[in-house]
Amino acid sequence: MDDHERDSMPPNVRTLRSRIWELHRRTLQAGSAELGPNLDPGHDDVLADAKQLTDLGTWAWDMRAGTASWTPELYRILGYPPDVDPATERFFGAIHPDDRARVLELTSQSVVTGESLRTDFVVLRPDGTLRNVTMTATMVFDDDGQPWRLVGAVLDLTDAGEALEQNRRAFEQLEDAQAIGRLGSWRYDARRRGLTWSREFCRILGLPPDTAPDAQVVVDRIHKRDQAHFSRAKAQILHHANSADAEYRIVRPDGDTRDVRVNAVARRDDDGSLIDVRGTLLDITEQVRQREDLAHDQKMEAIGRLAGGIAHDFNNLLTIVTTNLDLARETLVIRDVEVPPELAECQRALTSASALIRRLLTFGRQAALSLRLLDVNQMIRGAMVLIRRLVGESIVLETDLAHELAPVRVDAVEIERALLNLVSNARDAVPNGGRVRIETRTVHEADLSYVEIAVSDDGPGLEPWARHRVFEPFFTTKPEGQGTGLGLASVLGTAEQHGGTVVVDCPPEGGTVFRMRLPAANQSAIEPEEPSDALAAPSRDARQQVLVVDDEPQVARVIQHSLQRRGYAVSTATDPAAARALWAERGRKIDLVICDVVMTPVRGPELVREFAQARPLPPVLFITGYSEEAAQSDLDHPVLTKPFSVAELTAAVERALCY
Repeated sequence: MDDHERDSMPPNVRTLRSRIWELHRRTLQAGSAELGPNLDPGHDDVLADAKQLTDLGTWAWDMRAGTASWTPELYRILGYPPDVDPATERFFGAIHPDDRARVLELTSQSVVTGESLRTDFVVLRPDGTLRNVTMTATMVFDDDGQPWRLVGAVLDLTDAGEALEQNRRAFEQLEDAQAIGRLGSWRYDARRRGLTWSREFCRILGLPPDTAPDAQVVVDRIHKRDQAHFSRAKAQILHHANSADAEYRIVRPDGDTRDVRVNAVARRDDDGSLIDVRGTLLDITEQVRQREDLAHDQKMEAIGRLAGGIAHDFNNLLTIVTTNLDLARETLVIRDVEVPPELAECQRALTSASALIRRLLTFGRQAALSLRLLDVNQMIRGAMVLIRRLVGESIVLETDLAHELAPVRVDAVEIERALLNLVSNARDAVPNGGRVRIETRTVHEADLSYVEIAVSDDGPGLEPWARHRVFEPFFTTKPEGQGTGLGLASVLGTAEQHGGTVVVDCPPEGGTVFRMRLPAANQSAIEPEEPSDALAAPSRDARQQVLVVDDEPQVARVIQHSLQRRGYAVSTATDPAAARALWAERGRKIDLVICDVVMTPVRGPELVREFAQARPLPPVLFITGYSEEAAQSDLDHPVLTKPFSVAELTAAVERALCY
């Protein structure tokens, strides 16, 4: 066995082997005394222990008399019956032919030089069985210093070797299990002030597996923000605590940060003095990431629900204000009165408010979508005039658009808005001038194809802590008053609502890249587009009957006033019970049902299904502040998203009547 193999042994295996050799040495010394002139008084006990604990046989070769003697145990090891003459030739004849010449040569050298020998070989018994043995021999000199006897001991390692091999395999299995479970082990000997650790412990720390155990090496790897916490836990376990369980961050030599959990158990003597501390080091990086992702998803879901509820209420208010403002302007025009500029300012403010509410709905994944087939490259080229104006003259704008890019099935307005948000974010990253680049390409992941829109800048990049929070609603790295924190959150919301995602990269050379990925569309699977706004309105020689159902009375009333001015006969209901009564009374005469999606206690689609069970339905137009659920409904009816103007309401009604 070479030094490398010996060093690679598990510590307990090395200890066992050392103890065997020590017993072997003591036995040989005792045997020499027994067969020589100076008998050790304690040799009988040593030999008894040896025979009880090990398969050890001794022999002596009297070179002057030419005789040899064996102990009974040696007979058993060699496989000879006890009445066989213990001749030297018979001893060497029991050695396996592959080893015999070598052992004879070593023995001859020992006789000539007087030096001790130690060697391993295989015994071939007369019955054909094999035994693995190790032999040590030494020369005994007489009082005149002349060689007298060569005495030796043969240790049968066959059973011990199998035990050692089993122990070695068990140790390897333990190391494999630690590697699979990312669990390292360690032990601190308080009395010897020594530290030992497993190979997996080194791997978790990012150290070579042969790194010498050193407590300072561990301390140096603890994240600077966790150093104080680590020091407190260390002091507690060393002085009074019986156990410790804590989580830390470590920084590997290559800069990679990992999350770990340390468990430690202290052993103390009866006086309370520390004997040792044993523990484990578990890599929990993936669990921590999953835990953070879950917490982030839950927070986003909660904020999305909150934003959706707020947006729904605000959209009702904005609808009331917008339509009444339109009606007021119409009244002034009819009366030939100049429209004051304040009304235009109000209209612009309402437009801004509507955009803000839409962003709230977008990151809450509740914005209504109008899906159609879109050529992303064509959309980017069409928006370049606006994009160039957005980035300004101090920034170099570059594009690299892939050829033969697949189409995507998206809401073109929302995707363009998301693109402008990304460009605006890149512009803000280089306020003193720099480079903004827009790229497209096809990405394949898990048998799916995505169209990627990447917007990059050569600014300072994002700190790791900011990178993890960049998509959080209301989070911004801009100075107070210069950002709402909704831009990137709404971009992510738009992408996810279309079945895609957004990822952020910070290359080592600097800058930031946001990659919005949208599922590539199968052009043959795209439905034809909805009828255009240019569709001719139906003739209304007779007043058409419209039933408006909305649980917000002011919304129902403003829709009624708007449509009545355009010649429709309008009935309103502000709760499901009233709507059922009107449907039962006038259902056969109603030409159009306008129904809010989200109502209590019955939602709009459910109420419409009730209507359909009573009699055939006329055209239906749903209205909603967040119509994701209506858009996914199995009812094949158009949807008008709040807030809307009188013109938008009128156009939607005319299209619905022709649906």
